[in-house]
Amino acid sequence: MLKICIIGSYENIRKASGENCDLVKAKSKSEVQERLRHMSSRNYSVIYITEDFFDVIYEDSTKYNEATMPKVESISP
Repeated sequence: MLKICIIGSYENIRKASGENCDLVKAKSKSEVQERLRHMSSRNYSVIYITEDFFDVIYEDSTKYNEATMPKVESISP
């Protein structure tokens, strides 16, 4: 079973269903980076970053996607 996480602002992740994934709130771009580093080490298959914060890691997204796991992708609310 895939382990999925969504990181984003409260306004955007509250729209997501938390039944099959973990929802991680962040208030700022620095919090997103901190949460991403932490969640990357927790055996997730996919980590989604809400569009409002994806620019924080856009340049690093290729680094994450070169790794076997986790994949880091943008998600629209």
